[in-house]
Amino acid sequence: MSSKERDFVRSEVATLEGLLSSLSEERIIERIGIEERLAQARERLAELEARPLARSLAITFRGAPVEGTRSIDAGFGSAALKAFIEATDTVVASLVSEALRGRGRLPGTGRSLRIVDTAQGSFGFELELPPPTPDEPQLELEGLDQGLDPYVSAIATTFALLADAAVSDEEGVSDVVAEIHPRAAAKVQAFAKVLSDAGAGFAAEFDGRRVRLNEGDDVQRVLDALRDEDISEDTDQHVGVL
Repeated sequence: MSSKERDFVRSEVATLEGLLSSLSEERIIERIGIEERLAQARERLAELEARPLARSLAITFRGAPVEGTRSIDAGFGSAALKAFIEATDTVVASLVSEALRGRGRLPGTGRSLRIVDTAQGSFGFELELPPPTPDEPQLELEGLDQGLDPYVSAIATTFALLADAAVSDEEGVSDVVAEIHPRAAAKVQAFAKVLSDAGAGFAAEFDGRRVRLNEGDDVQRVLDALRDEDISEDTDQHVGVL
C-alpha cells in the first residue's frame, strides 16, 4: 500500500465529513447517502492504516538522453533502471546470504523495486519498495536491538557507495568497496557505466537519503574507483557482510 492511496482516502473522508456538517438536519435523504459513503471511506481508511506502507524511491536522469522534463531515450531509460535495480538486488543478496557466490541466481527477499509513476524534476521515475512479508529475512546488525529490512539497508548502501566513490580518491574509497561483496560492487560499477556511455547523470532520493552524480566527472570517478581490478577478487569465496 502506498502513501498516495492512503492520503487519497484520508482526503475523501475529510471531504465527506465537511459535506455532512454543512447539510441541515432536514435534508434527511442526502444525509443518509453521505453517511453511508463516509462509513465506507472510514472503513477503507482503517484497513489501509493497518497495513505497512510501501516506500518511495525517486530517481531522475539528466544529460544527453534526457529532453528536460518531457522525455527520455527509451533504450537508455530501460537500461539505466535495469542496472540500478540489479545493483540494489545484488547488495540485498550480499546482506541476506552468508556466502554469496560470484555467479548464478541471487538469494534475496522476494521483493524488488517497482515503477509506479514518473518523477518530477528532470525526467525520471518514481519507484516503490513493497513492505516486507512476515516470513522475510531481517538483519540483526551489531548495536541495534531490532531487525532491519535488508532492502532498505541495501538501497542506503548503494547510495553511500555511489556518493563516496564520486568524491573519494582511490585509497579513500577502497574501504567502502571492501565492505560489500565484489559482485555487488561490480553491479554498482555497471550502473555507472550505463550513465557514462550515454553522457548522463542521475539523482535519487529514498527514506530521507539522497545521492547525485553529475554527468562527466562524477560518473567517471565512480568508474575509476570501482575499476575491474579493484573488485576482481574471488567472489565465490567472499562473504558479504555490511
